[in-house]
Amino acid sequence: MKFILPIADASNYPKPSILATPSKVKFSFRSNNSCSNSQFLDEVMFTKNGRSALELIITALNLKSSDTVLLPEYHCPAMVEPFLWAGIKVKYYQVNRDLHVDLEHFSSLITPDVKACVLVHFFGFSTNINNAAVIANQNNCLIIEDCAHGFFSQKIKNNGIESAASFCSLNKIFSSHDGGLLTFSKRAYRQRVHTIKSPNVLHELKHWLGLMGVAKLLGFLKPAFIKRETQKSKGEIAENTQVKEPSAQTFRYFDEKDLERNCYRATQWQIKVENLAEISLCRQKNFAYLFKALKKSNTGRPIFTPENGTVPYVFPFLLNNSDDFDFIRKQGIQILRWEEFCQTPHKEVEELRTRLIQIPCHQNLTKNEMNKIIAIINKENKSYVE
Repeated sequence: MKFILPIADASNYPKPSILATPSKVKFSFRSNNSCSNSQFLDEVMFTKNGRSALELIITALNLKSSDTVLLPEYHCPAMVEPFLWAGIKVKYYQVNRDLHVDLEHFSSLITPDVKACVLVHFFGFSTNINNAAVIANQNNCLIIEDCAHGFFSQKIKNNGIESAASFCSLNKIFSSHDGGLLTFSKRAYRQRVHTIKSPNVLHELKHWLGLMGVAKLLGFLKPAFIKRETQKSKGEIAENTQVKEPSAQTFRYFDEKDLERNCYRATQWQIKVENLAEISLCRQKNFAYLFKALKKSNTGRPIFTPENGTVPYVFPFLLNNSDDFDFIRKQGIQILRWEEFCQTPHKEVEELRTRLIQIPCHQNLTKNEMNKIIAIINKENKSYVE
């Protein structure tokens, strides 16, 4: 199984003035329970990242090489590689241009060898995955809830139906350099997951010094390493390097060593002191502000509308002209897009590779920065003054 090569290369664009993800902590030393809608506050396990969390779920659910798992045809390779590494067979179910599951196609793929499916909160939104969960449950198909974008998501619950496991990626929502969380519906699943070691003291110290800017001065960490790791953890556009065949056991995103190491203690501490309620509200307000300004844009259209209780990861926007991706990036806005998913005969989804962009809407954005984003996307001739 091969992933199509990336289209763009981050090195071809200027250093962004507006980042795709947050770079600062919003502190709160009060209880995080003020944000009670997140399913990742109680009985969770920290992992190195979302990819390793998914692989640990594969082990916990006792999936075997003879089993098949259903994944959406629109995906990032990081969603697929843990299954390929484990030798699990993969089938792709169709989604439409607005990322809703094609329920008829989804149902048609469930055969006796299909033991699990991955239902995705794309960009933090649930779409119609509750309906897909009903079909999966009727066919004794375990549900893995992909909340990589949905730290603030609520667990799938539909007339007693719930996912067997959920995982999220912390550095997509917070300013951390690593971190994943996973949670299970049954204690028996959790007990199958081995204890994950925390980084040793020296490694942790280097990380803390790096955060404070001291490590670079002391020569503990090479600047190139810091840059590479930061770009990888933040989901920066990949360089043009093709993923090798699974048999080679080498992948662009998945690293089996991450199964044996936990995220930094700094990351675990950060999640405890982040003001979750403020972050949740801020992201929703930013999304609504962008939606109001871009819903009638001549450049494209939003694929989601604001929803009560939904905390977005980004603002997904479908361009009319794929060339506008380059135009926006060259203006210093770090928009992202998924370019490497496996080829599909479904034309609507193939178009998403070039046209569906991810616009920042995170908690660190200022009003001036959002106005700049709006003006650039709408191609307005404006000066940007605080």
